[in-house]
Amino acid sequence: MGRSALTGALKPGDTFAESDFRATNPRFSSENLAINLAPVETLSEMAAAKGCRPGQLALAWLLAQPLDVVPIPGTKRVKYVQENLASTSVAISTDEIAYLGEVFTSSRIVGERYTAAHASTVASSTVDSGSVS
Repeated sequence: MGRSALTGALKPGDTFAESDFRATNPRFSSENLAINLAPVETLSEMAAAKGCRPGQLALAWLLAQPLDVVPIPGTKRVKYVQENLASTSVAISTDEIAYLGEVFTSSRIVGERYTAAHASTVASSTVDSGSVS
């Protein structure tokens, strides 16, 4: 769920333990976090109006995208697996899908996705002659 960003649990000014990946992630730096959480306020308000959690609405929105978007939420607790599964029951209109697309446009997100050190550990896939390597 965006390393907790889309759940509504993070707040501007939050800091992270040295052992937490987010402590070194540019998108979670003190100067970027508040900017990157601004769209989550809209998500949280919309979720409250629908009677669901922000993470559930985020998943419902992602599930409503074209088939080239496949959300894979990670979790450590069964209750969050159940909460994520319940997102399939969140009703979301085409207007809401479009609106959230505008709210979460990539131009509103600041900071690199990974530091150079982290990026070098992310496996990249290439398609060559119909095979994935």
